[in-house]
Amino acid sequence: MISLARWRTFALAYGLGFSVLYPLVLRLDLALFTVYPSLMEGFGLPVLESLARGKPCICSQRGALGESARAGGCLGLDHVDAVHLAAALDRLLSSPAECHQLAAAARARQFQSWTGYAADLTTWMRTLPRR
Repeated sequence: MISLARWRTFALAYGLGFSVLYPLVLRLDLALFTVYPSLMEGFGLPVLESLARGKPCICSQRGALGESARAGGCLGLDHVDAVHLAAALDRLLSSPAECHQLAAAARARQFQSWTGYAADLTTWMRTLPRR
């Protein structure tokens, strides 16, 4: 868990309300899993945030979210609608063993730093044809 002092520093640096930000982090730490019912997502950062904290995530298995979900720790859905979301919630709440298995997969994932992502992007950009 991230320390109170670190969150306070982060909140002050980015002009965020510390009193709002820290309770959200605490709630995530207390959650069994998260649900991200987005139909269109550019990258899937909320899914990765959940996984990085060792929490399984129910999300779409299509597009960018599917890319984030494929490496483990997610219960990916073909259809993100009320019926399928309710079934996924019931599935994880009814099967602690499956929830623990997904949590273990989430904790086992290795996430790259922002510096690493920037380096990969820069390397890829060098392969593009120059104009």
